[in-house]
Amino acid sequence: MSLFDNPFYFLGAATKDSRQRLEALGEAKGAAGREAVRALLDARRRLAAELAWFPGMTAEEAAGFMAALEGGSGEGAADPAALPNAIARINGLCHSILRLAGNGETDALAAAIDRIATIFANLDEACLRNILNTDRCTAAFPLLEDGAEALALWQCQLEQVLIEAIAALPPEERQGILSLLAKRQDRKNPLIAALIGGSAAPAGSETPPPVAKKKKDDHLALILGTTLGGVFFIALLYIAFLVVFAFTAGPQYESGPAWEDVASAPQEGPHGDEGPLSRGEGLPDNGYSWNFKGQPLLAPLEITTPKGDDYYYVLLVDAATWEHAAAYFIWPDASEEVSAPLGEYYVLFAYGGEWHGGTLLFGDDTYYEEAEGLFEFYEDGEYYIGTYLDLTAGPPGLTL
Repeated sequence: MSLFDNPFYFLGAATKDSRQRLEALGEAKGAAGREAVRALLDARRRLAAELAWFPGMTAEEAAGFMAALEGGSGEGAADPAALPNAIARINGLCHSILRLAGNGETDALAAAIDRIATIFANLDEACLRNILNTDRCTAAFPLLEDGAEALALWQCQLEQVLIEAIAALPPEERQGILSLLAKRQDRKNPLIAALIGGSAAPAGSETPPPVAKKKKDDHLALILGTTLGGVFFIALLYIAFLVVFAFTAGPQYESGPAWEDVASAPQEGPHGDEGPLSRGEGLPDNGYSWNFKGQPLLAPLEITTPKGDDYYYVLLVDAATWEHAAAYFIWPDASEEVSAPLGEYYVLFAYGGEWHGGTLLFGDDTYYEEAEGLFEFYEDGEYYIGTYLDLTAGPPGLTL
């Protein structure tokens, strides 16, 4: 979660604001504001937002710091070292590294990541719990009890931010910064170990970066790719596999199914045939899921949708049978983590402004798309591995 995606930022709120204060801020921003308030009233989502914000600071102080950092003026006010606690300092540095990566400032970026890793390594569960509970006590929210879980969740969030920053660099600079980090820190530092354990995937690559969810745990962790030598070796194995497969396998589909191939499958479960519904009229919750085959939903899938008025229905289609496996309802301008069944799936998605239920989807104004390639969800013995689905960059669909 970036600072700009944080519900606290959207509402102009602080972690010490009471529920009444949050609700007043949410009402002032309409339906999107009320959704942000719901996120901050949910225990798990609130924790993720707190860990990605500035505890111990007022809303005005946080906004002033971000504005100074973005504007490049007022260096003293924009110095993360001047922030009141370790969480705020690390998040201030995280905000700065995205700008440094965009400007190609490799040395400064390596130094900032080094500072983040050092601060994080020196932060224990009790200190983290104390920082968050100080504001929760003021806000009259339930106090955090499990500092270990919060620390693990925050580590995953930080890994994601750092990997995205490094992935935005050109390949040579990316390799250079990993070498710098390897010299600055040893692999005992959990954040540095995650970064130098492999090379970050290039930004804009066709294959989405994999996402991992630890078994019996809810947090995300990014699994880095292999080194260039490893990639080359795997590519050779893959080519050999294709050659063998071409001579031994029976007829195969050249591509995944289109909507007309699977649209007749039944859509059962809640929200099946209601509508038309638009925002504020009883729509499925953001992230609502249909589990058509009754398989356990174990692997993480993070879906990002563009701004606007369109809602999204995302369908997983079994790669072997072309049967409906699971589907998800995602609101506009959202980045929602859902869970998917293990296996290989094609992804189809539809969108529109008014929900008519699971059969008609968005009625006569439904737009249909098919994502390219196969999406695999699996477990590697320790983690459930999933992926991202970014729907913000695709071309407009064709109404069927």
